[in-house]
Amino acid sequence: VGGAIRDRDGKLIGISAIHRDLTERKRAEGEQALLAALVKTSEDAIISHSTDFRITSWNRGAQRLLGYTPEEALGKRPFDLYVPLTDRATDQARLTSDLAMIRENPGAMRQLELRVLRKDGALLDTAIVGCGIHDSNGKLIGLSTIMRDITARKRAERENALLAAVVGSSVHAIVSFSNDLVITSWNPGAERMFRFTANEAIGKSILDVYVPLSKREHAQTVMNEVFETLTGEREASHRLEVPVIRKDGVEFEAAIMLSGIYDRDGQLLGLSAIMSDLSERKQAEREASLLAAVVNASDDAIMNVSSQGQIITWNPAAERAYGYTAAEAVGKSIELFVLPDELPETIARTRLVVETGQPVSWEQRALRRDGTSFVSAVNIFPIRDATGTITGVAGIGRDITSFKETERQLVAAREAALAASEAKSEFLSSMSHEIRTPMTAILGMADLLAEGQLNAEQRRYIEILCNNGHTLLDLINSILDLAKIESGRLTLEHVAFDLSEVMEKSAQTLAIRAHAKQLELIVS
Repeated sequence: VGGAIRDRDGKLIGISAIHRDLTERKRAEGEQALLAALVKTSEDAIISHSTDFRITSWNRGAQRLLGYTPEEALGKRPFDLYVPLTDRATDQARLTSDLAMIRENPGAMRQLELRVLRKDGALLDTAIVGCGIHDSNGKLIGLSTIMRDITARKRAERENALLAAVVGSSVHAIVSFSNDLVITSWNPGAERMFRFTANEAIGKSILDVYVPLSKREHAQTVMNEVFETLTGEREASHRLEVPVIRKDGVEFEAAIMLSGIYDRDGQLLGLSAIMSDLSERKQAEREASLLAAVVNASDDAIMNVSSQGQIITWNPAAERAYGYTAAEAVGKSIELFVLPDELPETIARTRLVVETGQPVSWEQRALRRDGTSFVSAVNIFPIRDATGTITGVAGIGRDITSFKETERQLVAAREAALAASEAKSEFLSSMSHEIRTPMTAILGMADLLAEGQLNAEQRRYIEILCNNGHTLLDLINSILDLAKIESGRLTLEHVAFDLSEVMEKSAQTLAIRAHAKQLELIVS
């Protein structure tokens, strides 16, 4: 500040000047201008509040982040403007607490994460840093907050947490490894599958952990090819079915899905592998293959039918038996080969199998493509899924037309044999009665002669005649007994007899023939 110096007559005799150092003020003004520029251009929301929580400044970052213009925001309180309704009471209490804390500790800063509400109703996750605003005397005159949108980061954290939970709870082995095949992560599923703990596996090569020794060279070649492919194709993935080995040396088949792990610049950092044990599936495939071979080679018609009566499978024997190819039969109703008058019973039996789970067998006439029919022995049984639920039925049909004809012929032959046996029995019975009548007369006449005057030789002849006559009667009775045996009407009798008498009479009967041959028969 300068001024003139004059004498009493008003004549200018000099100049006076007062100098003040403005360096600090200029520095402060420069800093203020710089700070104002930083606040104005900052991507972060920078907001200041008075001690009664009224907004006193609102930069462009705040306008972009929260959607309110300075005119809409200034003078409002944050918990009335951008704090969700459910959090307002809590946020007001927090601000009051922060203000008290900063009063006691002027240099203190408050950091927190807070969900805020944009003007358009969208919720954002934000990170907030707050500190006090003081005047030149150190008096607290307000609060300054810097707010940054961390919604994407929080979403990524939640996704990573979810991914970690999925990986941790997965029944599959999930493993990641670097470009040099060194394992970098090993989930509990991998521990269960390979019996190595995470500490045992991480840091080692996959070749040394779960690749069989004889397959390592081939595995290295395959992995080189996979890395080469995934380096140029980020969205690509590779599925392999390969033998792997457990810690205890047991080898098994595993399905491996390989995907690339990339950084922000698209650089391939390694691979992730999701592995599942195929032992049960491979066993099931082998069993299914064996069953399919048996079904295809069977001479019986075998088909699978849904619970609604639709044909699902149709084997070669069914093609031969009914005349329809599998392509023609699959998808059709069982009416294709079941006669109309047999259909209600077939449907009822099928429903019974589905409802009870018990197999059913019966015989029915089946229809061929050419319109002819044949007798089929049918056996149907339930088909269940992995949970035990009945999803349909399987049926086996066998052409028994020739068997039934053979059965009919056997029945006819049996009936004919029974008729012939009956006729024979009737003949024997009739013949026995016809022979018995004259034989009785002969024996009667022999008895009369025995009562007359006979010499010793004549009496001996009469005795022989009587004995042989009675023997013939016994033979006739035996023939009748044979007829009774064949008809099932024989009754055994207990009769006392003299063995020496029977032997003597037998000798008399045979002595005549012996004498004719000049032999003497003696029984003693």
